[in-house]
Amino acid sequence: MNNQPPPSLAELEKQLKNLSHDSQALEIIQEFANKLGKTKHRQLVFGEEGALVCQPIEYQDVLARGLIDETEDPFTLL
Repeated sequence: MNNQPPPSLAELEKQLKNLSHDSQALEIIQEFANKLGKTKHRQLVFGEEGALVCQPIEYQDVLARGLIDETEDPFTLL
């Protein structure tokens, strides 16, 4: 059993602060998610004060609202 505390959003933010649109940022986020482990830990981290958690922005929803043209590439923004 892993006795390490789950990572914090503040630690994640520090790691991502100087990165932009490259695969390293994605790898850091995936590693962060893997370290969270069980739902209990996820609830603690994402329930921290200042955590900004919302539903993903999905292509079909934005398209249905008329906010983008159907010629735009499909996406999901987390």
